[in-house]
Amino acid sequence: MGGGYFYNKHQERNQMSIIKANGTITGNNQMVAQLDVDAFRTYAFAVQGAMVATLRVQVTIDGTNWFTLSGNSTVLNTVTGAYVSAATITAAGLYALDAASYEGVRITSTAWTSGNPVVTAFATDTGNMNPAAAATAPVSGTVTANQGTLVTGTTYNLVTAASTNLVNARSTAGNLFELTVSNPTATPAFLKLYNKASAPVVASDVPVMTIPVPANSAQSFSFGAQGKRFATGISVAVTGAIAATDATATVAGIQINATHN
Repeated sequence: MGGGYFYNKHQERNQMSIIKANGTITGNNQMVAQLDVDAFRTYAFAVQGAMVATLRVQVTIDGTNWFTLSGNSTVLNTVTGAYVSAATITAAGLYALDAASYEGVRITSTAWTSGNPVVTAFATDTGNMNPAAAATAPVSGTVTANQGTLVTGTTYNLVTAASTNLVNARSTAGNLFELTVSNPTATPAFLKLYNKASAPVVASDVPVMTIPVPANSAQSFSFGAQGKRFATGISVAVTGAIAATDATATVAGIQINATHN
């Protein structure tokens, strides 16, 4: 059948969200449930009644030349949730096909020996079928099924003395994941972090991060899953002024907690 069979009342169709067609299979090479789907997304069809036959899905992009979808093309059995071959439908059920690429879709019969199943089809402008999801994708190499052992990190704690508090928290390269600073005193201070494998020399070393710690305050910092990288080591100083090489002693009692790895 040519394109003249289609439902071509475009003005009426554009006001509708669904169009329908049906037919009964009584022999071989019958073409039923043909719909013009160029303005629709999903073609669904129900096969009702016993049969000994094979139904195939045919499509066209010009309304004249029809092609049978191959065995690698699939339709969704919306009752079972499984994808089946569009070229070998042999059982009653409710099926759906992504029709967005076609102008027309129809059902044809082959290998018929008995039964008169009724095929009812409709097209709708909604739906998002994805037959490709049924395929098994080839994978090469090694696949890890989980994220592996989680990094727990090493904790570091410091309560400042009335000094510059020169400490090496980590003597090798690592990542700083989180940091909490609490200053219960009435005196502000400055926490300084150094990329260094030994205790800092505040008169000459330059910190990679300086964190003001206001009086009577607490603040927390998170550096994400990757952390802040220290390529050499992690060292700490707490001084009384912001200058990079300040050597002023700070007050006692400021609490510092961190996690690194």
